[in-house]
Amino acid sequence: ESCTRLEGDGERLGGNVVGTRCANIAAETFTVAFESRTRFDTGHSSALPWLIGIAVNLVRRDLRTRGRSIAALERAHRRDTPPAAADTGADERIDAEADAAALRTALVDLSESERDVFLLVAWDQLSPHEAATALGITSEAARTRLRRARQRLRHHLDEQQTTSTEVRTDG
Repeated sequence: ESCTRLEGDGERLGGNVVGTRCANIAAETFTVAFESRTRFDTGHSSALPWLIGIAVNLVRRDLRTRGRSIAALERAHRRDTPPAAADTGADERIDAEADAAALRTALVDLSESERDVFLLVAWDQLSPHEAATALGITSEAARTRLRRARQRLRHHLDEQQTTSTEVRTDG
């Protein structure tokens, strides 16, 4: 029963979090559990929380890997893209690149716990409650971290916008 329940929850959560990696995450969860079965405390009535903890760690690893892959693709794109010609879209592209860079910087400045909750809610479209479950924290903690992350991002991006506007008016 625990296995079936975990697979159902894992497919729903994993599908939202890592797309096509869901089946691999589920399989890897059971592989890791089997390999570390001697560390499981048999005094617990259910292995489900232990299995979910393993799955959450694998999802986190997958998210970090995906983040590094996206960053590498962006670096390759910037390296391979010739300077923009003087066309009508050049200014918009420059603004979009500056906005993306500001967002990346703002995300890096968040604590890991705030960034985890924010990305699960904003990027992977989980509810704060679902993000809390995935991270093994309370719903209240997830909502608090999400609120703090949003405040810090808003503040950082507002500062960036002010700085950007000052540079343009001076230049």
